[in-house]
Amino acid sequence: MIIPGHVASICVIIILGLAAGCQCVSRSGPGGPGSGSGSGTSGQTDTSGGSSTDVPPDLPAGCRPDLYGECDPWCQDCPEGEKCLPWASDGGNSFDATRCSPVAPNPKGPGEACTYPEGAYAGVDDCDAGLRCTFGRCLEMCSGSPEEPLCSRFDAECDVCGDLFGVCEPWCHPLGAADRQCMPGDHCIYHRISDEDAVTDGLPHSAEDVKFVCVLVGNVSGQGAPCMFPNACKDGFDCVDAALVPGCQSTAGCCTAWCSLAAPECPDGTVCTQVLEPHPQLPPEF
Repeated sequence: MIIPGHVASICVIIILGLAAGCQCVSRSGPGGPGSGSGSGTSGQTDTSGGSSTDVPPDLPAGCRPDLYGECDPWCQDCPEGEKCLPWASDGGNSFDATRCSPVAPNPKGPGEACTYPEGAYAGVDDCDAGLRCTFGRCLEMCSGSPEEPLCSRFDAECDVCGDLFGVCEPWCHPLGAADRQCMPGDHCIYHRISDEDAVTDGLPHSAEDVKFVCVLVGNVSGQGAPCMFPNACKDGFDCVDAALVPGCQSTAGCCTAWCSLAAPECPDGTVCTQVLEPHPQLPPEF
């Protein structure tokens, strides 16, 4: 159930969308970049077309390492003690293939700080199996497929890098809850998935229908300032329908503050409004 002392609410409501970017190129095909470039796997070796990609003998159903390079990051088909990670096979700054890399001794767990001992694009890190070092912390790698990516956590969204791989980004928190702050220069916004044009309808919204994501801060506008985009307001504020903000002088929208239901503090003329319905898998801070 939702714990009122920690519920994120807003002094009227938010939205719009965005997608985090990453440096990826098209995934490798058979014999493409990355073939045979990791620590090696056991099984048959496919030498057709000049490829030296080692194919594990008993691939899980649906695994297609031939599409990505040496291994399939969506099903983690590397031998025991290794994991499938993206890398830049040409030594550049864009992921274009995959490789099997050894899991580090005493590896870091989910959410822990991590490093890239050979560089951010080398396909080697010190996170545990199934995790990837992303912006300095270990995040779960998505399972499923590029078309239907999956995360084990309810409060996480798969950020797919091209169709090469994906990582499960935990929701941020608009009131800066512990361990959920955005990186400097970003702030946390609320994104409704199913119908971005009906952001004021049906509050509170279903938790399956939303996500909280970090976006690059565009402006630093506060309460009542005109806005057109979700990143047009400063931390702790969000861009909402103009009709919801008293004195808003924009037909598009205006900034309004987030608030806590436990200790609501809202500008005159607004009330603290619950955003999310209770959900058994929703973390208490939401």
